Amino acid sequence: MVQQFAVEQIAQKSIHDALKDEVAEAKQRLDKASADFDEVSDETRAELASEDGSLRIVNASRDYARARHDLMTALRRLNAFILEGTVPGDLGSN
Repeated sequence: MVQQFAVEQIAQKSIHDALKDEVAEAKQRLDKASADFDEVSDETRAELASEDGSLRIVNASRDYARARHDLMTALRRLNAFILEGTVPGDLGSN
């Protein structure tokens, strides 16, 4: 009984650590996408809004939005685990 409890605690810690890592990685992607967007935006202003510059801004904006969405998803998964004990399907043992 005690051994089973210890195994469950290890599994819970492992899941918690994996979800925290997911959040940290998503935050890094968001920070990079934000920096990339700022760089493209600054470069495009210097080019006086060429068609290529506009496309680069659109692409950078999409990358930023996707990174922000991924971070929010990672945060929701971590919060659901912490608050409700919900284990995401891709991290469950079943």
